[in-house]
Amino acid sequence: QRGRCMMRVQLRGSSRRSDGCMHFGVHQGVLVGEATRLVIAHLSDLHIKSSTSIGSVRLTQISGSVGSMWQPDTELLILLSGDIANACTADEYGAAAEALETLVKQLDAWKFTKVSMVAVPGNHDCDLLNGVPVIRETLLSGLSKADDQGIIGIVRELRKAQREYDVFADVVCAPVVRINDVVSKLEVCLSERKLAFLLVNSAWSSRLHEQPGELRMPLAILPPAVAD
Repeated sequence: QRGRCMMRVQLRGSSRRSDGCMHFGVHQGVLVGEATRLVIAHLSDLHIKSSTSIGSVRLTQISGSVGSMWQPDTELLILLSGDIANACTADEYGAAAEALETLVKQLDAWKFTKVSMVAVPGNHDCDLLNGVPVIRETLLSGLSKADDQGIIGIVRELRKAQREYDVFADVVCAPVVRINDVVSKLEVCLSERKLAFLLVNSAWSSRLHEQPGELRMPLAILPPAVAD
């Protein structure tokens, strides 16, 4: 029983569309025998263009919903799961970083034991406008013909479209263990246990006007624990 994860989930917040569509949920987890609680604030599809974007504004309005989950000995993990920016530009990520900094400062009032932030990119976190589309399409087509080393090289080249996202994540997010070009691991140390989160970047194979089912994730770029 000691190893089982007992989860009590509460979803708060809503979604609406303007210049972006922000999804927001708060989840509280309790491990049996563990003194420390972990609250996960899950944010997705911010689509931030500037400081006045709906995603930027709403980030500064959710501290009450997140903070209401506080109890003594509670840690907070803010999870950003894709489409933080709208077009993967430095200015957009600057606005996102500023809004997130405001949110974290607001959360200081709730006295969480620790506040950490982690992110994975979405297709809008790829700069697909400044490259040459035919080159990207050629590289994506080559995945089915390449050996394992060739696949790794193609993925590394395609990942360059996420350069601005990488800069943002390195500044804003908690340090992670980079397993390879698309998989990282975050470890959260509670009072008695360590939780590991595998962060898989599936947006590296995004393309303009993509259709459902077009993302690629060859097993050659997944570590064995994920591939199994």
